[in-house]
Amino acid sequence: MTNVQYETMTPDQIRKARQRSPVAYLPMGILEWHGEFLPVGNDALKAHALCCRMAEEIGGLVMPAFYWADNRAEIAEVVFKPQYFGHLDHDHTVEMMDVYGLDKEAFEQEAERSKAEGGWRLFKEVLDHSLHQIESLGFNVIVVVAGHYPLIGPSRQVAESYSGKAKIMPMIGYDLVKDQGYKGDHAAKWETSLLLALRPELVDVHGLEDAKKLVGIMGEDPRNASAEYGREGISAIIRKAREKITELLGQAEKA
Repeated sequence: MTNVQYETMTPDQIRKARQRSPVAYLPMGILEWHGEFLPVGNDALKAHALCCRMAEEIGGLVMPAFYWADNRAEIAEVVFKPQYFGHLDHDHTVEMMDVYGLDKEAFEQEAERSKAEGGWRLFKEVLDHSLHQIESLGFNVIVVVAGHYPLIGPSRQVAESYSGKAKIMPMIGYDLVKDQGYKGDHAAKWETSLLLALRPELVDVHGLEDAKKLVGIMGEDPRNASAEYGREGISAIIRKAREKITELLGQAEKA
């Protein structure tokens, strides 16, 4: 496997890789409940691994995963309640807290603090700063991969107002291939299949099989997930991403 992770490479290795393809990938996610069988860092973990696959096949280099500065009012531990999601018949956050061994009030208070301080304001500021920094490292195209779906809105806003010269491509993954029938979810068949294909050692397969009640899940039953389905989806994403990245590289060269 070719090393495509920017932080693990020497300056000479970086220069050669960048000269071949001046594309940078910025994987993003948050720390959030993803059932009892997936890691809480699932969003950034899957985004980072997907970025590495894209860099290996399309070209470019992958920046370290970005975890912080999100709006803490929009996380599973706060919003997985019937008043927010019609498919829920009870408050899943209570069960989440039991598993965590934590106080629900701490999450609620953090959500209020985050909203009072501007919600996505800090995230957008940090992302904009990061894009400028990445561009200064010699990249013409920056692919922003939002593993946590609510990140895509503010990411697109930052991309639209970005004052640098680099071309910015915000994406989720399934959004590129939804016309092929792929659907995003939360810790259900799609996300579980992706991690089974990308980082299988991080999926608690036995916990998934033994789950009698799926807490904090949104989408098709994750027990229907498979690494094969994940690999098919990843291949479809990479094909679409290649088309878009190639187009943006062409635009950057003409600019």
